[in-house]
Amino acid sequence: MKVNLIADLSMLSEPELSVAAEELKLSWQSNWQQLADNEASAQAVVTKIDDTQAQVRHLLKQLD
Repeated sequence: MKVNLIADLSMLSEPELSVAAEELKLSWQSNWQQLADNEASAQAVVTKIDDTQAQVRHLLKQLD
């Protein structure tokens, strides 16, 4: 599962990214079964995806 891969790889990075990835993983675990039928579940996962992407972008900008 890609969510687990993201969480695993985030451990190689900054703590903020690791936290965001773990929150994404927990949101996925709590909501994946309702994604097709529940807008709130889908939105919760999308929000955590966005948060994780923002942390990745922030980290990449620091590398410049």
